[in-house]
Amino acid sequence: DVFVTPDWLDVFVTPDWLDVFIKPDWLDVFISPDWLDVFIKPDWLDVFISPGWLDVFVTPDWLDVFITPDWLDVLITPDWLDVFISP
Repeated sequence: DVFVTPDWLDVFVTPDWLDVFIKPDWLDVFISPDWLDVFIKPDWLDVFISPGWLDVFVTPDWLDVFITPDWLDVLITPDWLDVFISP
């Protein structure tokens, strides 16, 4: 209820974004049990939906960190890249 409030949807997603986000292959990785264990921890939610987090998430500096090679090496696999950066 908190995570998907209308205000959140308005800012975070567009139709084009949904096209990539809900691809079946991507969902296979996204909803894996092990991943969910970490992703939905209460502490994580506290940070994710805080105003401070939003400030960082949409700043250019955040993008600089998000797409660095080191980050890619740890967080993603080639299959995940194919879905995430697809047109």
